[in-house]
Amino acid sequence: MSKNPSPLLAFIEKLPLIGDYRRKEKRRDIDRRLREGLVQVLDRARRHLTDIQKEVLRTPGGLYWMDDIERLHSRLLLLIDEIRTTTDAYRPLFDIEEVGEAALEQLRQFDVTFAREALAMEERIRALREAIYGSSEEVRKVLEALFEHMTALVDTYEKREALLRHPEARLPSSKEDKNGISDTPVSEG
Repeated sequence: MSKNPSPLLAFIEKLPLIGDYRRKEKRRDIDRRLREGLVQVLDRARRHLTDIQKEVLRTPGGLYWMDDIERLHSRLLLLIDEIRTTTDAYRPLFDIEEVGEAALEQLRQFDVTFAREALAMEERIRALREAIYGSSEEVRKVLEALFEHMTALVDTYEKREALLRHPEARLPSSKEDKNGISDTPVSEG
């Protein structure tokens, strides 16, 4: 699309419902593409974990770790499926309330945090690959860190989805959790 829209398109964009609809459609498209990218990163991490499962079976005592690695693999697969099957974000055209700028900023913060943490998951899985050839204590520590990281990823994604379902329920505040997300509800008064 050119930078200088036609006069008709410019007029249509100024119509309240049409302009809002087009902005929401762009947001939905961006959200969908972001989720597709996250799924690719997490699926790559899942494939690395599958490879590690095969390697673990070839290491002395590796069978001991298979249950933990399989639980981690299952959690990762569930998160990937949840992200993949999430419906498009933002409210429908006929919803009178708009998604506020504060909610959009919180959503952006979630997305940045989640993307960073999804990439970090790959690094932690690489550390597991190295640890399986070391001591049992080293494997245990890496697995504990991976489980904590997975729990944080799931929590962040659930908070993001809650914000999308109820964008009016949160406002930014100076008291933010570790993911930079406000837990201060909007007062109902």
